[in-house]
Amino acid sequence: MNKELFEKIAESCKRWSDRSISVAKAVLVDEIKSSTVANNYSMSSQQVNVIKTRFKKKVDAYNLEQFMKKEAPFDEMMALRSNAKQIETLNSSGYSSKQIKDYLAQNNINVTVAKINEFLGTK
Repeated sequence: MNKELFEKIAESCKRWSDRSISVAKAVLVDEIKSSTVANNYSMSSQQVNVIKTRFKKKVDAYNLEQFMKKEAPFDEMMALRSNAKQIETLNSSGYSSKQIKDYLAQNNINVTVAKINEFLGTK
């Protein structure tokens, strides 16, 4: 793990002791073996692994949060509504839902046939 990411996560560990933060850094950033870190901090390897696992969970949560900030969830119905004219034109011209799906896929809109049928049923 790089030092910058570690420091960002460590800032959110308000209730962690300095010792626990140091242990996590030694194992995750400095890549020192857990057994060596355990000896250096007078704790068991199990305690070191618990700290490491808990810190990694915080990293996973942080990464998820960052992704969700950058990426909006894909809303199939919103995508279909924004292409309603084209879908209605294709549908009224006799194109099947599968063909409409293929047309939308050409425009990087990946929806299911079932969702298209649902959309057409609400029109």
